[in-house]
Formats: sequence, C-alpha cells, structure tokens
Amino acid sequence: MLIADDRPLYRLALIQAARSVMPDSVLDEAEDLPGVHRMSAVHADIDLVLLKRHTPGSHGLMWLGSLRTEHPGVAVVMISAHGDPVTIRRALAYGAAGNLTTRADLAELHADLRAVVNCEEWLPPNLRETVARSPPRRQRKRQRRARHRLDRSSSRRSSSRRSRMSPVAD
Repeated sequence: MLIADDRPLYRLALIQAARSVMPDSVLDEAEDLPGVHRMSAVHADIDLVLLKRHTPGSHGLMWLGSLRTEHPGVAVVMISAHGDPVTIRRALAYGAAGNLTTRADLAELHADLRAVVNCEEWLPPNLRETVARSPPRRQRKRQRRARHRLDRSSSRRSSSRRSRMSPVAD
C-alpha cells in the first residue's frame, strides 16, 4: 500500500489506521505525485494507493487517469477535504476505487480500507445517494483530447509489448 499526502501528520494517521486493518501489509509513503510514480515503478507489488486529491504535482483529475493507465492493477482511493458529489463522480469515472473525506472517523476509514481491499467501491455513507444522483459533469474539449492521448499511448505501449513477445515469423 502506498499513502500519498503532503502532510506528514496525516500520512502517519493513515498509516496507523491501515496497519490496524492490514497488519501484515507493507506500507510506503510519498509526499507528491512524482513520488507516487517513482514508488509505483520501484515497487510493482503496490496494489492500493491512498492519494490526496490535491497532491503536489497533480492538476485536476488527470493524474488519476494517468496513474490508472500506467498502473491498471492499482486501486486508488482519493482523499479529499470536500465531499463534492460531482467531483467524486468524475473521480470514479476516471478509475478511483473510492473517496474518503478527511473528516472521516477511524471506523469509517477502516470500513473504507476493508471495502477496497475486498475489491468493492467505497463512498462515505452520507455521500452515496448524493453522488449517485449527481449528473456527470461534461469533460472540456481539452480534457477529452488529453484522455484520448493517454488511451492511445497506453494502447501503443501494450501493442508494442505484445509484438515483442510474439514469435518472429520466417
């Protein structure tokens, strides 16, 4: 598990909560998005990232799409101080496994971690209905183009990997 937040005390609190739910789990830390990418590249066995929405180095929610494209097997739980239903819905559309508000108590944090570890989507109970009813926000033209480039780039990389693995024809 990787915990990414630029606030050391909050990282420590998340680490303690995670250890109580998953005592045998290896926990790593990062304070910014480049650190998340470095840790994800070095530790291929990371399967869960708790990531502050406004982590230094991130811009909007494009970081989420980028991270999910580069590491599709990693579940990402977005941590945010605000429970804006439209933003949460967009994060889920970009591949977030859940959303945790910084106002969550320890019981809610434990429930979140257990749900995500069991491959379930997690939203705070007080936001579930509101997020479900919120209309999806339309992506701006620039966002659609960037997402298309990410998808194309990922597709090219996987095609390249497949072609390198296939036997050479005579």
